[in-house]
Amino acid sequence: MEVYFDNAATTRAFPEVCRVVAEAMGVGYGNPSSKHNKGMEAEMALRKASKTIADSLKAREKEIWFTSGGTESNNTAIFGVAEAYKRSGRHIVTTKMEHPSVLEAIKELEKQGFEVTYLGSGVRACGDMGDMPSAARHLHTEAAAGNMAQGGFLADMGGTDGGNFIDIRELTSAIRPDTIMVSIQALNNEIGAVSPIEQIGKRIKEVNPRTVFHVDAVQAYGKYPIFPGRQYIDLLSASAHKIHGPKGVGFLYVKDGVKCRPMMYGGGQQRGVRSGTENVPGILGMAEAAAHYMAHREDIVGRMEMLRGALYRGLGTLGAYVGADAVKRGEDDDPGGALVPNVGSQPGGRGRLGGRAGVPALTGTPTGVPVLAGTPTQGGIFMVSGPSGGYGAHIVCAAFAGVRAEVLLHALEEKGIYVSSGSACSSNHPGTSATLEAVGVPRELLDCAIRFSFGAFNTPEEVEYTIDVLGELLPKLRRYAAK
Repeated sequence: MEVYFDNAATTRAFPEVCRVVAEAMGVGYGNPSSKHNKGMEAEMALRKASKTIADSLKAREKEIWFTSGGTESNNTAIFGVAEAYKRSGRHIVTTKMEHPSVLEAIKELEKQGFEVTYLGSGVRACGDMGDMPSAARHLHTEAAAGNMAQGGFLADMGGTDGGNFIDIRELTSAIRPDTIMVSIQALNNEIGAVSPIEQIGKRIKEVNPRTVFHVDAVQAYGKYPIFPGRQYIDLLSASAHKIHGPKGVGFLYVKDGVKCRPMMYGGGQQRGVRSGTENVPGILGMAEAAAHYMAHREDIVGRMEMLRGALYRGLGTLGAYVGADAVKRGEDDDPGGALVPNVGSQPGGRGRLGGRAGVPALTGTPTGVPVLAGTPTQGGIFMVSGPSGGYGAHIVCAAFAGVRAEVLLHALEEKGIYVSSGSACSSNHPGTSATLEAVGVPRELLDCAIRFSFGAFNTPEEVEYTIDVLGELLPKLRRYAAK
């Protein structure tokens, strides 16, 4: 069996996307800038794609800039805003958990004399998850209501309660009269932590209405409802290949009236904001992927959440654990047993994994269960991502004590299971994950973390197979590492 659990890195394209891209390359191949019919056909197709993307955000077509992907979108937003507003101030606020395409760009600005405030992470990898923000609120559908009744959740970016992922008080104190931009990730690419974007945006505008709010939504776009106008977002980055679209294409939403200096000059395409012949096949493929996601989001995200719950339970059988106090509280909250997804109180212990008949793997106490309390041992699995609350549906990060991530990754690969040991955009460059450090993962486990990430094509049988393989591999790899 081949199991692809690295969908946060990239996804297999939907069949409809492949068809649209092939047709654009083989039939509608005209240059949109050409004046003949072939070019005009391509231009009309681009306009239709732009409308599809804009409609998905409840935005205007002129607010969509097509790019080569998430990295270009993030770089354009950061450098473009910095250049456009540098006379108003040279102070930027961000977090320690951002994607490298944000952090490295901001570090470059620091070299140019900009001042940066890095907010500390409020995510706790080994603490009480009970007061997680309702940043992970529910898609307003009957399906979501049914899932929640069974202990699950479907997240969106519209939380308005106090949140742990961003300390709003710290954010408030960080914003100054000369703060020109705040850049915050909507959904973390390594551990799946969700930020309460609407609350953050509202507070930014309350403190300094002139501060530009940029959101890296590469992992969130398509999967969750994001409406910049409602959530105080000025710029938003997205990428097609995270939503079963083609690689090498993305977009940057720039709110009308917000200044962002172009980074590319030339033929004046896209109203002069991003010169260069448009990637028509890629853009049309992205629009097709976005349209498919918007039409089927409830089903796709609901399935991913069920898979996430199943994996969480399965890891519990292999030694994922939390503190005894957490188990006690979980039992008090849910005496019937349906809502406690993992956990023995000791490393390697088998917790209460079952539920009532008919309850799917999509579980987790509404009040939350701590991920881990205590010191990990050779037999433990440190659940970096929480079971529910403020985490996205498609990412689970776990550190397997006593086994280096790269060793486990390749051992799983030999069994046909593909996962990640960190952000795929930087995984070929060894180094400690800033995100894992920021959320307090113990130092001895920083090199043991594996990310599982789901997509539209994954199945429950793949989760079962993965748990079986892990159960076979972990004891062998730990014995080998101990020699």
